[in-house]
Amino acid sequence: MATTPGAAAFTRTVRGIRAGDPAGMEALCAQFTTGLQLFFATSLGHNRAPGLAQDVLRAASDAIQSGELPDPTRLPGLVRTIARSIRDCALAGSSPSSRPEDESERPRLDPRKAEAATAALKAMPAKGREVLRRFYFQKHPPLRVCSEMNLSLEQFHRLKSQARQEFAAELRGEPAPPAQTLKGRARAAQVASKAAAG
Repeated sequence: MATTPGAAAFTRTVRGIRAGDPAGMEALCAQFTTGLQLFFATSLGHNRAPGLAQDVLRAASDAIQSGELPDPTRLPGLVRTIARSIRDCALAGSSPSSRPEDESERPRLDPRKAEAATAALKAMPAKGREVLRRFYFQKHPPLRVCSEMNLSLEQFHRLKSQARQEFAAELRGEPAPPAQTLKGRARAAQVASKAAAG
């Protein structure tokens, strides 16, 4: 989704993010922002592209910090998977008025994929589906979603991350990941980091 800077650069990026070094996130943005914006612009329109690209980068950073990317050279694959999941989720909930004015400027989502994405959303737990609907489809900012759904910001980010995983799993016809998986992995990553530092 971006010009490949090489395995060594991906490894440095992932290690930086794992260590909490801001330079790691800066490198992630530099490596993938342009490609992600082009990807979303062709499928969802230029207005939504920057925000969705940032969503992908934040989700990728969360996944790295949670220990979900053991092989740093697979970073581009992780970014692609998250981007496609967010695109399919957004397209499944798009209304005609929210799509680009010139439909010929972008490829249409295959009707079978659109149907599968809609079915995947319906099969998700109600709370996660509602977070995705408000944030991605209605474009409500996080603080508004938190206020309307009586969530803390931490709960919002956790629910959104879990809901994206559940949506992707439903699309693939796989069991949804347990709600505690991300927290457990995050704790395990913290323990491993402390052990290595010790």
